[in-house]
Amino acid sequence: FWVVALVGVAALAILAAFVPRDHGRPVVAPLSQELAVLRRPQVWLGLGITFFSDAAATAIYTLSVRGALPITGHDYVGGLVGNNNNSTISNSYATSSVSGNLYVGGLVGVNEIDSTISNSYASGSVTVTGNDYVGGLVGLNYYSTVSNSYATVSVNGNNRVGGLVGGNNNNSTISNSYATSSVSGNLYVGGLVGVNEIDSTISNSYASGSVTVTGNDYVGGLVGLNYYSTVSNSFYDKTKYTGDGVGNNSTHPGATGKTTQEMSYGGTFKNASWDIIADSSVTSLTPVIKWDSINNKYVWAIAPLALTYTLGDKTTTYNGTTQNL
Repeated sequence: FWVVALVGVAALAILAAFVPRDHGRPVVAPLSQELAVLRRPQVWLGLGITFFSDAAATAIYTLSVRGALPITGHDYVGGLVGNNNNSTISNSYATSSVSGNLYVGGLVGVNEIDSTISNSYASGSVTVTGNDYVGGLVGLNYYSTVSNSYATVSVNGNNRVGGLVGGNNNNSTISNSYATSSVSGNLYVGGLVGVNEIDSTISNSYASGSVTVTGNDYVGGLVGLNYYSTVSNSFYDKTKYTGDGVGNNSTHPGATGKTTQEMSYGGTFKNASWDIIADSSVTSLTPVIKWDSINNKYVWAIAPLALTYTLGDKTTTYNGTTQNL
């Protein structure tokens, strides 16, 4: 904050030094003359310094993009932001279809270098399409964090394709997040994350979408490839994807397969020490992230289990007489 503030003060000082004073009577100039000021290099210098001071440490809170038109690019393509670098995105969402080549995400193309995405999502009847590092929420999470976030979209790619994140790389973290996305790809394909590698962590998260592959290398219901990294207390729907939870480890203890019915049980997640509550307002068949206004924190919430029984006429004999139950 202080660095940004100092740079901003410096920008104002430069503007004050270079902008000429007018000691005469104010004159109302035509628009063409007003715009002519943009020819002065001093003005562009001031604007440039102000721009970079604001971009050096950015925070986006409560921003949405509801897209009627698809978003198309080549690299670093996101429904909200292409490249989130050393910055924060919170309480934001996007509902646009997104297509590109490299680093393509439903919300953010690349989340990198001490950046954070929290309490955000990408959803709707939309498709995220790309070639490499393609994710329902984020294409590449690099030295950064994703938490309390989700994606419910269709994801199509070639390599490193995930329902939530394409690549979770280099000391990055994904926690308390989920994907119900349908995912299709060729190499390193996961219901939640395509590649989780190099001291990265996935915890308390799940994938409940279908996973379809055109190839057969490193495909998992939760993670396609886990390389020198950690997966813990996480689940995938083994009814929708009958293969392994982690593509390169058929017995990974941190990625547990559950049936579609079991994924609707609160006990499945409670037994894994998730902070989860029953909430009758939840309509989803799997847990969702909700704000607990009483305890001032985000928690997992799941619909209470509904039990239905059909009772027929039953009788019993009591004290020598037949009783209807």
